[in-house]
Parts: sequence; structure tokens; C-alpha cells
Amino acid sequence: MKTFVEYPDILHADRQLAFSETFLTTGTSSRGVITAAGTAAVLNVSGGGVALPTSTTDNSKSGFKPVGNIVLLAAGKTAWMGAKLQYSEANTNSANLLVGFISTVIASAMQNDGAGPPSSYSGAVFFKTDGGSANWSVEVSNGSTQSTTELSASNTLDKLAKPAAGSAYQYLEVLIYPKSNTYADVIFRIDGVTVFKVMDWTLTSIAAMSPIAMIMAGSTTAETLNLRRVDFAQVI
Repeated sequence: MKTFVEYPDILHADRQLAFSETFLTTGTSSRGVITAAGTAAVLNVSGGGVALPTSTTDNSKSGFKPVGNIVLLAAGKTAWMGAKLQYSEANTNSANLLVGFISTVIASAMQNDGAGPPSSYSGAVFFKTDGGSANWSVEVSNGSTQSTTELSASNTLDKLAKPAAGSAYQYLEVLIYPKSNTYADVIFRIDGVTVFKVMDWTLTSIAAMSPIAMIMAGSTTAETLNLRRVDFAQVI
């Protein structure tokens, strides 16, 4: 029988690893590595942030991810991440975005030429590809076993489409709740609203992963991800 916990209070756990990265110092990070194909720059906004541009080379990538894979899922080891971000398409429907948990490094976290996340990895992500839908999609992956859903009005829990690009910032969250060593439930949220749930995601042989937020160019026009913060916590 399926069960689901909507939003455990992970930050009140007796033992937890947590950070909130706001990129306050010259566009660098004390919590992970910034990879920038272009030149990363501090956002001159209240609360901090970093602009992460790609270069003008097609498939060039920029993003943020901790150095190592710090998340290993097991029964009761709930993991959560959130990213406040914004981007606008510099070239129509040419940007590729990925946010969530993933086991790979930034260089291999998205396939070239709009092919999306890797064909085999461990993770749970929001993503958007060049030339595809303008909406966010979500995916859970354990090796090559993957489940992918576009966040169209017919698929979201609130029956509203979730476009990725725009002038307003969005706060994307991924919560993974392992109910046992075998199964986890996954919540995807945008601006505090639960938009999609995956029940009984199989954890057998799942690899370690880390939070990620990244952008990839889909043409020879540079694209920029404005990243205000990345938050993370896991029960340990």
C-alpha cells in the first residue's frame, strides 16, 4: 500500500547536513564549485546571487554543484534542495536547464543538442531542453530506469502549465523521502506549490548524488542563469 509524507520537517531532525548558498562574494561559492563557460558575476540584488552565463559555443555549460556527491539515500534519510532562479531565452527556445539532485558532474549532467538529462544516472530533477517544450519537465532516474513527465496543465497537480523561462524568479524544490531502503516518494514544488509527485521510486542500487543548478546553451547565442540561492538539507 502506498503512503506519502507531504513535507517532513527535515530541518528539525536531530542530525542533519544543511547549507544555504547565496553567492555573496565575487560570484564564488564556499559550498561547491561554480562552473561558468562565460564569466560569472555577482547579482546586484538584495540577498545576493550570481549570474552564470554560457559562452557563445553551442552546448557550453554553466552551473553550481558541490564538489562531491554528498547525498546517499536510505530509509529515513530524507533529502531536500531548493533553488531560486530566473532566466529569459536569449535565443528563442534555445536554453537547456537542469535543477535538482544528480550523480554526475556538470559537464555530463545534460546531453548535447537538446537531448535532456543523461540516459543513465541517479537523481531527481527539473529540466527544460532546447527545441522542446517551453514547460519544465521532471524526471526520476535510477541508472537507465527513468520516469519523465512534462509539467503541462494536464499533468500538474494544480492543473496549470509550468513554463521555465520568464522575468520572475521561481523557487524550485525537490524533496526525496525514503520510506525504506527500497522505495522513496519524491515531491516536486514550484513557489511553494506541489506540482508533481512520484510514488514508490525504487532505490535499489541508487548512487550518491548532489544538488545541482545549471544552464546549457542550445545555439551560438549565450544564455544566462540568474541564481539567487541554493538550499540543501539531509537527515544523516
